[in-house]
Amino acid sequence: MINPDVGFGPDPEPPTPPVVADIRGRWGELEAEARRTRDRVLETVAEKRWADPCPSPEPLGVERLWGRRWRWLNREPARSDSAGRVGLDAHGRLVALGDRVVYDHRPEHITGYALTEDLGLQFLERWTLEDGRFVDKVEVEDGPSWMVARYVHDERGRLVVIGEEFWSVGEHVQAMHGQMRTEVRYDEAGEVDEIVRHRVHDGSTTIDYRAKPISARRQREALIETLREGLLTTLRELDYGGEVRAVCLLYDTWGTDPPTVIVDRSDRFDRDPAELGLDDVSPLEWRVAASDHVRLAGRLTWSATGVLDAEDGPRVLHKIVRAVVNDLSGNLLTGTLGAEKPPLLFAMDTEQEHARTHLRDAFGTAATRVILASGHL
Repeated sequence: MINPDVGFGPDPEPPTPPVVADIRGRWGELEAEARRTRDRVLETVAEKRWADPCPSPEPLGVERLWGRRWRWLNREPARSDSAGRVGLDAHGRLVALGDRVVYDHRPEHITGYALTEDLGLQFLERWTLEDGRFVDKVEVEDGPSWMVARYVHDERGRLVVIGEEFWSVGEHVQAMHGQMRTEVRYDEAGEVDEIVRHRVHDGSTTIDYRAKPISARRQREALIETLREGLLTTLRELDYGGEVRAVCLLYDTWGTDPPTVIVDRSDRFDRDPAELGLDDVSPLEWRVAASDHVRLAGRLTWSATGVLDAEDGPRVLHKIVRAVVNDLSGNLLTGTLGAEKPPLLFAMDTEQEHARTHLRDAFGTAATRVILASGHL
């Protein structure tokens, strides 16, 4: 795809790729499609979160654009040009970005539309998928600019090369035709180590992204997100056996493994919380089916060394689990399970070191007093 004779000067306009010409010829049709898609997609938003910087459906797209990985925020940042409000569906997929960009997910492609009420369709990007892998991409603006890209994977299925060609011109932009090759490099553990961009016209090289040692704070944030996604994935994959009425994250206070997900399908929590007893709130007494008792240790990568092994490890693990429980909305849980109403979600630790906190979070202060008075936790 890379042509060494192509440069970045005010070159003559290159031949328009067929896929770009096809999109331009159907722009009005695609604008109507974008409006229908926006109305449909916005109904699928199960959760809205703040991200810094804004994520992208494209693998490593954020690292290439911003030079760093994005992270979820608890609230809108006071100052950040790159942060944005995003919408996720019940599968955790990015479907909305701010008020004007929506993403339509299909098995064969993902299409992003940038649409405004006054100006209509301003921008369209589409990634083609084969067996879940990104194969190519096209970006077309409501104007003369466009970009096409091709993705190359290694034998392990990892993205290793992205070849791009673009034509850009605008009122305040000099006409520019260029080609680039981006290489993704991995470390011994298989994590992304560097993303290096080579510009063909002058042979220059730019480091778009370089991995840095992760701080204890960022590692805790990563563990929260890992546990959160692991829990949601587990709930999505549960075999049908009746409506899920309660979910508990059971963890070892003094351990370093992720919690176990225990699901209850009974009606034990339908009565007044003040009438609950220890057997009701203790997941070890639920006697659930083996399929409703899932250890996350074998399902997700839990890189906790150095964070949970420290002297304050139990306190850190407790905060991680509690943050996940308190962050998940009822709407998201309902959409994830396909249920009529959200299940009760809470946590417990095997040593019951933090039982009072967990019970208060789940059932309120008054019910917690009754439960604790009914026995010894």
